[in-house]
Formats: sequence, C-alpha cells, structure tokens
Amino acid sequence: MKKDMLLIIDGVLESEKDDPETFDINLRNQLKEKIFLMPEYDTYKLSVYANFVDLYDFDSNQQIIRQIVKALKKKKSKGKTKFYLRLY
Repeated sequence: MKKDMLLIIDGVLESEKDDPETFDINLRNQLKEKIFLMPEYDTYKLSVYANFVDLYDFDSNQQIIRQIVKALKKKKSKGKTKFYLRLY
C-alpha cells in the first residue's frame, strides 16, 4: 500500500509537468498499468483515473471512458436485478 501511495504522489508531481522533454515515460506507464490492474471501476479507481487523465492521449481516454460507461451500466443493471429479486 505504501508503494502505491508513493507512486500516486510521484504521479501527481509528474502530471504537473508541461514540457514533454521532462516527462518520465516509465513513471507514466507504471501509473497507467496500476490503474488498469485494479479489478473493477469503483470510486477509488475512478478518482485515480480522473487525477491522471492528462497522462493519456485522446484516443486512450475515449476508450477508457467507454469501458467505464459499459462497466457502470452492467453494475447498474445488476443492482436492478437484485432489487427485483428482493421484491419477490
């Protein structure tokens, strides 16, 4: 957990950089990998992604957002199913 927090802190500092010549590509890739290895789109994963959205290019962000919407729709429909089962 400590290692993850240090990675996030480094990521916050990295996301503030404006000059592409100073970008730490290895760190950016570690952050991207960390986000994708999280098992589901919960509040924590969404907040981590939101903090580092600028590390991704436009096409990657578009793809990620589609995945998030799809996962949330699936989660929402499962919640409805549970609700309906409780009624019976």
